[in-house]
Amino acid sequence: MKWIKERLDEIGRRPIELSRALGLPPARVYEMIKGVRRVQPDEIGEDGALILVPDPVDYIYRSERMRGVRNPFAFQIVGSSMSPALEHGDQVVINPALLVRPGVDCVFIQQQRDGTFLALVKRLLRQTADNWHVRQYDPRRDFDLPKKKWPRAHVVAEVRRGGL
Repeated sequence: MKWIKERLDEIGRRPIELSRALGLPPARVYEMIKGVRRVQPDEIGEDGALILVPDPVDYIYRSERMRGVRNPFAFQIVGSSMSPALEHGDQVVINPALLVRPGVDCVFIQQQRDGTFLALVKRLLRQTADNWHVRQYDPRRDFDLPKKKWPRAHVVAEVRRGGL
């Protein structure tokens, strides 16, 4: 998990700040960075979802097409379920104003009772009144996300390979 430490150094953050953002004891974060332990599923979120934190961790450059967009956000892909379309470490930029449509990669969001947000990034194949029908690539699997559980969907507007 050397990439975690490298990314923290790159953005000028410390492991203690990551532990606060994730709500984990600092010792667990240090163990992950040293490779002593793997990130556990309950530290990622249910269904393999990412936990989105509401406060900015960093600020990024806005490309020309994202200038003037209200409330865009970005996060790094963790895991390989969308490889080769999206790779572990890629940064995705979300434009909430774009309409979701079949054939595009989207982030599906649910808000937990405690106020945290979970996010899944998948390819939207189609939607019905009740479900998002999505695809992941590794392992390849098509499945339904219930809209009652995952009510919000936003288009991945940009992909920055390797988080650049």
